[in-house]
Amino acid sequence: EVTCLPNKEAAVVWGKVEVVVYADDYLPLRMIYYDEDLFLSRTLEFTNIEMMDGKMIPTMMNIFPTDEPGESTTVKWEEIQFDITIDDEFFSLRKLQQ
Repeated sequence: EVTCLPNKEAAVVWGKVEVVVYADDYLPLRMIYYDEDLFLSRTLEFTNIEMMDGKMIPTMMNIFPTDEPGESTTVKWEEIQFDITIDDEFFSLRKLQQ
């Protein structure tokens, strides 16, 4: 488990983030977010570890907000490519405004 604390002068919304990883391969298991008053805000869980593009990764994320019991958001990766080349123009102001 890794505890992340912001610098006092940092403009952030989290007071603390705890990151739980698998000890043998450092894959993320859970991230626990606390607000600026250190009250639990949300939990992010990583599941369904699979091989994708030659790497073992969690292919599902579930976010559970503390203030909305029974609610969650799920993100599932069905395909992913690593180390691809992306033209700098892709992130230009003109492209981002389209």
